[in-house]
Amino acid sequence: MDQNIIVDTGPLVAFFNRRDEHHHWVLLQLSTLQGTLVTTESVISECLYLLDYSRVAITAIQNMVMSKKLLVSNVPANDFSDVLMLVEKYQDLPASVADVSVLVVYNSMKHAKILTLDSDFLIYRARDGKPPVLIAPFEQ
Repeated sequence: MDQNIIVDTGPLVAFFNRRDEHHHWVLLQLSTLQGTLVTTESVISECLYLLDYSRVAITAIQNMVMSKKLLVSNVPANDFSDVLMLVEKYQDLPASVADVSVLVVYNSMKHAKILTLDSDFLIYRARDGKPPVLIAPFEQ
């Protein structure tokens, strides 16, 4: 059974930024996790913004996508209303479009886990009302 690991923004930023406090933790996770790494367009957009559109990061992400080490899952147009509904539902956090796009993709996949550094994922709920299964450096 192939497991999907949905990658949130924080781990991607930490992977590319050696000074990030979670850089080594992310490297360890990526070297030991078994499964398909999946992310969303919103996550990549947020990641590149946070990395100041670094040429190194752009090239590395492009290489990861082209070599199929990282799959980009689009939120289908008919599910985008779910994204907006979740942004509204979690506006007190506030939830980013990237966060809820990860949650929408999580809801569409079986046997998925979310790789994140964001403790807001402790508050978010999957479609079935249960907390999503996380790979994170904090207590769950």
